[in-house]
Amino acid sequence: MPKPYEILDKYRAEHYWLEAYATGKGNSSHHRLEAYATGKGNFSQHRLEAYATGKPTKETIMSRIQSVNPANATGKAKDLLDAVQSKLGLVPNMTKAMASSPSVLDGYLALSGSLSKGSLSAKTREQIALTVAETNECGYCLAAHSAIGKMVGLSDEQILDSRRGTAVDAKSEAIIRFARQVVEAQGHVSDEDLTKVRAAGIDDGGIAEIVANVALNIFTNYFNHVAETEIDFPKVETLGNTSGECAPGSACHATH
Repeated sequence: MPKPYEILDKYRAEHYWLEAYATGKGNSSHHRLEAYATGKGNFSQHRLEAYATGKPTKETIMSRIQSVNPANATGKAKDLLDAVQSKLGLVPNMTKAMASSPSVLDGYLALSGSLSKGSLSAKTREQIALTVAETNECGYCLAAHSAIGKMVGLSDEQILDSRRGTAVDAKSEAIIRFARQVVEAQGHVSDEDLTKVRAAGIDDGGIAEIVANVALNIFTNYFNHVAETEIDFPKVETLGNTSGECAPGSACHATH
């Protein structure tokens, strides 16, 4: 199973090429930088201008919330970022931004770590993360959880189906659909929603964990919306169909 940093190698190579173009180290004109950024790098205009002009610095471009450089971190922030580095082999931009308040990063890591010890498998937690991120239109979280989903064993088809709010097997579909309903109904699910998820074999403890995982992912979605965290995972394509229905050719389509 590949490490997170191995998945990021190709993306980082493109990222550093862009920086080289912008700083002049690539010995290229501005129009070539713009062509590269818009054609391959998919960077937003304000990020492109920041690279091209040198304002602001690369570190502040990572987020609208000031990011903490792990190399310069001290105290609790350093301990937390070191723990992230040790576990993942990298420090994602989201956690660098969260480290601006060590209490925020600590809370995120604590809840994430606690839920990883619950009854829901890593695959199921990633499926929940993907459907919540798609519902909330969080590009950063979609990129991150598509990569992590592959690492825990989800296929490309399962990742796409999760984003659409469905799955091949009945139990996973019930969990994903319930999680999506929690988001869309802002927690005000109906008795029928609960009956359906219980009929799929999910007990009250499992329901509680689904809600907790939804809440964790709403937090990261909203944090990244506010911060406009620069995506440091391979970016994913926008779905043409996000209604929760099976799209032709998807894994769920053959079974519905």
